[in-house]
Amino acid sequence: MKALLYKDFISLWKYCKGYITIYLLFPFLTIFAEDYQFLKYYPLVFSGMLVTTLIAYDERDKWDKLCLALPVTRRQIVSSKYLIAIILQSAVFALTSIICAVQRSLADDMLWGSFLLEMGAILLLGIAMPAIMLPCVFKLGSEKGRMAYLVSLVLILVVAASGGLVLAFIVKVSIGSDLLLFLLILVAVVLAYAYSWLLSVRFYEKREF
Repeated sequence: MKALLYKDFISLWKYCKGYITIYLLFPFLTIFAEDYQFLKYYPLVFSGMLVTTLIAYDERDKWDKLCLALPVTRRQIVSSKYLIAIILQSAVFALTSIICAVQRSLADDMLWGSFLLEMGAILLLGIAMPAIMLPCVFKLGSEKGRMAYLVSLVLILVVAASGGLVLAFIVKVSIGSDLLLFLLILVAVVLAYAYSWLLSVRFYEKREF
């Protein structure tokens, strides 16, 4: 597992260091931007999708087939990619949280309840893409998996647009506590990633090359 993670970090630095630099700079821009909503959501969303870029490079270099001949299991291969996603997103989320707190303090708008809800919304949106895309990619490959993901994303957006806001309002009113709602969001994030990982492992173990 350590060797797989080391290889992925080397690949990240070789192929994606430009993207990583941009993602790390975006949160700082929120301090100076008047309309900074996009700048807050963008880094976490796309840092999670860097893993699919690594998988695409693995397939291009035939690493995915070579790796099957090494003394590692398919479960470990999948797990290494999820660990990379979690590490990247945790770092970006921590940085985004700090920068957003600074931005709110400078604007004299540091209300902890709304801050926690804002961070929860960023976290949910950030993990949604890799949690949905990775099972598709591990089942179908990077190219076909991306197409399946786009179809799934459209369906999810339709459902979210029709009932998501109403559900969020009901949950907010019934819970009544911003901190409790944020903790429930954290639990939902963990469960979503865990279920996504289980699906990816199952799909990859049955996949034929």
